[in-house]
Amino acid sequence: MALIDFFSFLRRPKVRFEGACARCGTCCKNVVLVDGGKPVQTVEHFEKLVRRKPEYRRFVPRHEYMREGFLYVSCEMLADDNTCIDYENRPRICRDYPSAAMLRHGGKLLPGCAFKVVPKRPFSEVLAREMDKQAG
Repeated sequence: MALIDFFSFLRRPKVRFEGACARCGTCCKNVVLVDGGKPVQTVEHFEKLVRRKPEYRRFVPRHEYMREGFLYVSCEMLADDNTCIDYENRPRICRDYPSAAMLRHGGKLLPGCAFKVVPKRPFSEVLAREMDKQAG
């Protein structure tokens, strides 16, 4: 595998997630939305996104909304017990959480999250396979 192909391979996370939701609500209070493959970074961009995708009306920018170059929003559908009061109608970003796509866009699991990111195969195995291809 050429060096450039190898780096491209590394950008496509080959991971799975282990664990289960602990219902702490942290992920619902610290949402980063993606639009057109790029994270939403401003309130203006968020407002345009909501006009195009009304299902995102449930999110509101946080008071301390900018961190790490991302606009953080919170979901208004979070009950006091950290369950979703509109679970059946939740948007895809919520249904798919956590996802490898989240990692590709620079996201990460939040501190205290009960999920863990686990490689599908150990890196040493992937590297050995690629080296065997180069040699053969």
